[in-house]
Amino acid sequence: MTETKVEELLTKIMSSKISEKDLQELQAIYSNDKNFWNKISVVIDLRLRSKKAKISSKVDNLIYLYDSSGKVIGIVIIYNENEPLKINEIFKFIEIAKSSNVDAYLAIIDKYGDITYYNLSEVSLSKG
Repeated sequence: MTETKVEELLTKIMSSKISEKDLQELQAIYSNDKNFWNKISVVIDLRLRSKKAKISSKVDNLIYLYDSSGKVIGIVIIYNENEPLKINEIFKFIEIAKSSNVDAYLAIIDKYGDITYYNLSEVSLSKG
């Protein structure tokens, strides 16, 4: 599915103008991507909070945040509350964000669909 089609479906969901055909397309996507509904939930939640967000087509469970000029300003990693956190993966995302000079966030989705966001950063503790 093209990125444009996903954006079109997201717009329809947010405006409550989604058809049965659209739902079938979403169901087809869901059958191929077990994390798709989590991605959709986070993108819609962020957009409802007036953030510009897009699903990454290259990295699984990753959402890009954009500023008004279209520049990437952050990345959001998505985890389900029942999924164990992969610390090495989280460190990798922090490094990617740091090297790209963007913010890194962790989105945890609970069993009710509520989303909690955490700001991720590296802390250096010095002895002293």
